Amino acid sequence: LISLSLEELMDVEVSLTSRTETKLFETAAAVFVLTGDEIRRAGVTSLPEALRLIPGMQVASIDGNKWAISARGFANRFANKLLVLVDGRHVYSPLFAGVFWETLDVVLEDVERIEVVRGPGATLWGANAVNGIVHIITKNARETQGFAAALTYSISDEDESRSVRYGGPLVGGGFYRLYGKHFGHDQFVDAEGDKVDDEWEMLAGGFRADWKKSASTFSLQGSGFSNEIEQNLPARFSAPAEALDESQDAAHRGGHLLAHWQRTFSPRSAIELTSYCDLYDRDDGLNDVKSQAYELDFQHHFVPRSRQTLIWGLSYRHTRDETRASFDIPFNFPDSDSHIYSAFVHGEVELANRRVRLALGSKFEHNKYTDLEYQPSARVIWLPDARQALWASVTRAVRTPAPSDFRIVPNISSRPNIPDFSPPEGAVGFGPPAEIFSRDMP
Repeated sequence: LISLSLEELMDVEVSLTSRTETKLFETAAAVFVLTGDEIRRAGVTSLPEALRLIPGMQVASIDGNKWAISARGFANRFANKLLVLVDGRHVYSPLFAGVFWETLDVVLEDVERIEVVRGPGATLWGANAVNGIVHIITKNARETQGFAAALTYSISDEDESRSVRYGGPLVGGGFYRLYGKHFGHDQFVDAEGDKVDDEWEMLAGGFRADWKKSASTFSLQGSGFSNEIEQNLPARFSAPAEALDESQDAAHRGGHLLAHWQRTFSPRSAIELTSYCDLYDRDDGLNDVKSQAYELDFQHHFVPRSRQTLIWGLSYRHTRDETRASFDIPFNFPDSDSHIYSAFVHGEVELANRRVRLALGSKFEHNKYTDLEYQPSARVIWLPDARQALWASVTRAVRTPAPSDFRIVPNISSRPNIPDFSPPEGAVGFGPPAEIFSRDMP
């Protein structure tokens, strides 16, 4: 974006703040757009590395295959207040309300742009969009025709990536692309030069097809992956030594299928329907999880009169997770189903000769843990001239509780007793105050 002129920069379009294409300069939010060209020129090999290029994003590498990623701080292994989307599909673990970034990978050459909003955006996209939203948008199949291959190999022998893609035409005016990718990350080394157990290897493949006929567009895409990682785990007090090593491999498998249909009735009215299913299976000997997610989303965009825009929609999401208890964090119930019903309305109006734009709306979402949650928003932007913009917003956003918030029951029955902190005989003023510790506490 640095090479763009001011006029070109103002014409860059984003869709996170209104669910429709809006010029970046006229958006009343802290938005940043990372284009696909910038990603390729930066030489990054994974999505977390690409997010490091975005101002306001905190991206910390925990080891060779895990990250703590968030916006506006509060980053941890599962940043449960950051909403992540890929082509409109929610990407998170329904059990832990976070993102397994080691399982989220795409062919970076197929990424059109990454949109990031720093701040709440739950009015349009739902719960968990408290600190920010990350939306990864891939290219239309029409833009990826022909054969392409990419090979990345790091000088330090840590990373290597191979991807191949082929696109062609379809009957009925459509286009498709098929892709496959293999990614590998070698182990890091510690301060003494010894390798640690954090190797990472992924094999993935998928497809996308797009059709456009008269006033309708249709898109169908799917992918599958198999992931093997090594884990450098801390010792577990309650796990039998013969049953658990400090290093244990984890296997991730999953895939998704997504369909999107859009129909334009007139310049003033259009509808969209999106549906997807997402399957995920994680087996690491500690937290064995099988998750399923299904969602159906409808929205209607229309212009009731000049300088006014209204968008409303309905959504239903069903998630199911099956868990197997680990040694020291078992779950009360091995299976859980969740049904989330939501509706939203968002309106915008232009005032003062189109120099002031006001946006009002709210999301209404029902879940089984906190019942009905409302998430209103009010935004206003003032454009005094073609080179300046001043905006302000007030928004309420919530996080949907994850099953793990209620179902984890720590098992402390087999943990060792608290050490004896009593002072040596004759010692004065040694150790913490006596009332803090109890020598007889189990």
